[in-house]
Amino acid sequence: MPNYTLGELPWSQSTLRSFLFKKSLAVYKYIKEHPGYQYLSDLEALEFSLSLYKQSAGEHFKAVNEFENLARNLNFTHRDNATQFQKVEFNIRKTIFNYSTAMMSLVNHIRKIDNNQTVKFPSHTIFSTDARHRFLQDLRNCLAHVKSIKPDWQISYDKNRKTMAKYLFKTSVLLEYKEWSRLARHFIESNSDEIDIRKTINEHYIKFMTHQLHVLKAYSSATSKDIDEYKGYERFLKGIGARQLWFILLQQIAIPSKIDPYPKLPLYLTRDEIISITRLNHKSTAQVDKIIQYVDEYNICNEELRSLVYIVFNARSDF
Repeated sequence: MPNYTLGELPWSQSTLRSFLFKKSLAVYKYIKEHPGYQYLSDLEALEFSLSLYKQSAGEHFKAVNEFENLARNLNFTHRDNATQFQKVEFNIRKTIFNYSTAMMSLVNHIRKIDNNQTVKFPSHTIFSTDARHRFLQDLRNCLAHVKSIKPDWQISYDKNRKTMAKYLFKTSVLLEYKEWSRLARHFIESNSDEIDIRKTINEHYIKFMTHQLHVLKAYSSATSKDIDEYKGYERFLKGIGARQLWFILLQQIAIPSKIDPYPKLPLYLTRDEIISITRLNHKSTAQVDKIIQYVDEYNICNEELRSLVYIVFNARSDF
């Protein structure tokens, strides 16, 4: 059983309050010994990595769409359009690199968390034998450490003379890189002369993203109890500090200086919240109670504190 500075879990409010007054800010360090803190930190980092991966995929599909739209102009390779074409081509190459990098960053992140925690993720073994995934993984290593492989493009027409544009990797160019794993090489060779980049990333994204969302949901569900408990301790401590601060601001600054609080409300309230309070009688206790409701993030406004707020706002109940 872990040896926590604050004692055996769960911690009481009296324990937290006692350590706060004796050890001051050190108590915030002590509550981070709670397993919920690490779970929360990992969950937030995982959500961030997943958002980056999702964004990188969206940027790639957007870049390819831009290329395809440009390609419908028969003169898109003319020298007059060279600058625009080079910009679009560079953007596609950039998004291929970003996609493969974000994918591997997410994989490595999950692997690190999985190795350090007692909470286990849904198995990633489905990707250990996925040739497409291994190709993109090795592609990231190739682009990051060895060479920048320039894609090719192909313009064709369907039976209705509709322009069809593809951005491709030539397999012969890819195979110039000698460090492909067995699975990645198999994927390249199984695609004959070329690999359709959009098709490859799209098919991978659908499968990979679906699995990662499942991972995120499973991890969040497995750790939610500990995370909520940790957040409760942090919220309680912050509430004590917030109450003390508001007492100081009201008793020593706002009331003696007779500050008009209304001009300062935009610093604390959203526009929708300000509209809401203006519908109530000006300087009424009902209006001030609504302001307190919006501002009181930690639910720490007791009757003593509320009475001081009424004084600052010169609130009246006889409306």
